[in-house]
Amino acid sequence: MDIHTHEESVTMIHVSCAVCRHEVPVDEAINAEASDYVAHFCGLECYQRWLTLSHTPGDDTF
Repeated sequence: MDIHTHEESVTMIHVSCAVCRHEVPVDEAINAEASDYVAHFCGLECYQRWLTLSHTPGDDTF
């Protein structure tokens, strides 16, 4: 009996960084849940920048 292995083609799903719009694979992205959506980031630097820009004084929801 001849056994054949088949490589399945894996389609990588990419998302855009919420700050710099760099395309990153979804499994490598850092994500944060905002009030109505999930934002993806290419790294901690963009995540920190997003937090700083989106945080309102007195609002501790992040």
